[in-house]
Amino acid sequence: MLFVHECLGAGGGSAYIGNRKTLSEYAELSLPVVKKYLELQLALRHEDYSDFGETTNPKFAFVSQPLGFLKLRGSYAKTFTAPSLGQLYSTRTTGFTSSILDPLNPTFAAQQYKIITGGNPNLQPETGKNWYGGIVLDFGEIPFLKKHNLLKGLSLAIDYSNILIDDYIVSYTNTTTIFTYFPNRVIRDSSGAIVYFEATPNNVARYAWKGVDYDLTYLLPGTSLGDFRFNVTATNTQTLGYDNGLTGALINYAGYYAYPKWTGNASVNWRKGRWGAGLSAIYKGAYWNSGYTTAGWGENPISRFDGTLSYRGFFGTDLTLGCQNLFDTQPPPNGRVTVGFDDSVYGAWSQ
Repeated sequence: MLFVHECLGAGGGSAYIGNRKTLSEYAELSLPVVKKYLELQLALRHEDYSDFGETTNPKFAFVSQPLGFLKLRGSYAKTFTAPSLGQLYSTRTTGFTSSILDPLNPTFAAQQYKIITGGNPNLQPETGKNWYGGIVLDFGEIPFLKKHNLLKGLSLAIDYSNILIDDYIVSYTNTTTIFTYFPNRVIRDSSGAIVYFEATPNNVARYAWKGVDYDLTYLLPGTSLGDFRFNVTATNTQTLGYDNGLTGALINYAGYYAYPKWTGNASVNWRKGRWGAGLSAIYKGAYWNSGYTTAGWGENPISRFDGTLSYRGFFGTDLTLGCQNLFDTQPPPNGRVTVGFDDSVYGAWSQ
């Protein structure tokens, strides 16, 4: 049982005051139905919020290893997330857009409009459902390979996740996005003229994420050259988007606007005695950057390499020398020569 009192006075450069009391209980039960072959898990969490009432959310999971080299796992859970105090109570501030045209009044000249940011005390909690399933293959334990001592230390994990959240909280400040997908956030007077844009946090209808994670690991200990660990991970994002609550259509960002469908990491680490070293690579795949269609301009894929060198000693301390962007990789040019590259995404690569 946990009792929490939360009180904040400022954050993000915008002053606010808010408080919340929560009472939480959590229980978890593991049931070894068939030893090694099937284990069930049941978890239950109950919370009582002073500002959002009570909620009870379960989680069901299983782990099964029907074969020595194969492990199966999966889970289903419900979630509840209350808005943060900053999202609720941050001071509302008024700014101005750049000069834009009103698509409902094309005869009006381009002009600046007021845009309101800050907290939204009318926010509701996010509720969601998570489905997960995965397999783990230990190649070194496959009978034929184990007999001949082949591929020992090599394992592959494949995990599928499906996340759906209702009343997802987002803050849109891009006027094109607001015009297109959230026209109810464009506040107009009786004549239809824009008074201001409401860009405070808002509960959209749904948030969805579907994808597959891959993890390949190879352990090579005890060689004459030292201990090695190789790892490659990759994520394939199939769906990442929001439902605007008006048409019920999902706005899928996967493959567009800084959300590539493929991302990944690769690394090799070495240690022998007091010395160690590592080399890692970060990969970001291609994506389209205009209008959620391939008619726009594309951002090309890129990889960045980082390196470390460490020494273990000096009264039990570790000294590590690291270098980001080891090979001084430059961001790739995109389809719009005048832009060059998307600095909001590739900033880390241009160091």
